[in-house]
Amino acid sequence: MAASGNAAGLAEKLDSEDVAVKLHPEGPPADGGPEEVDEIARDLRELERLLEEDGPDAVLLASDSSGALAAVLVATKLGTPVARIETPGEDSTGPNARLIRQLADAVLAPEPAAIVDWIRGTYTPRA
Repeated sequence: MAASGNAAGLAEKLDSEDVAVKLHPEGPPADGGPEEVDEIARDLRELERLLEEDGPDAVLLASDSSGALAAVLVATKLGTPVARIETPGEDSTGPNARLIRQLADAVLAPEPAAIVDWIRGTYTPRA
C-alpha cells in the first residue's frame, strides 16, 4: 500500500483482520518536469524489484502520487490486482489520478471490511 495520511491506521486495522500489509513510503510530492520523471523511473525500478521479489497478492493505492502511479504501472505489467482506495471529498483530478483510475481493477472505500471483502472474495490472486 502506498503510504499516505490514513494509510498507516488502515494498515493497522487490516492487520487485525489477518491481512498482511507492507507500506511503501512516499517521498515529498514532485514539482513536475524532469525531477518527477526521475522519481517515477526510480519508483518503477524499485517497485518492480519488490513486487517480483515479495510476490504480493494485491496492491492497494491510497494516493495519486508519482509513487502510486509507478505502483499501478508495475502491478498491471506483472498481472497483480490493484485497488484504489478512494476517500470521500478527495480531489482526484490530476493526470496521475486519471491513469490510476483507468488501470486499477477496483475502487474501494477506506474501510477495512470493503478491502477484506475484495481481497478474500472478489479478485483472483495471481498464480
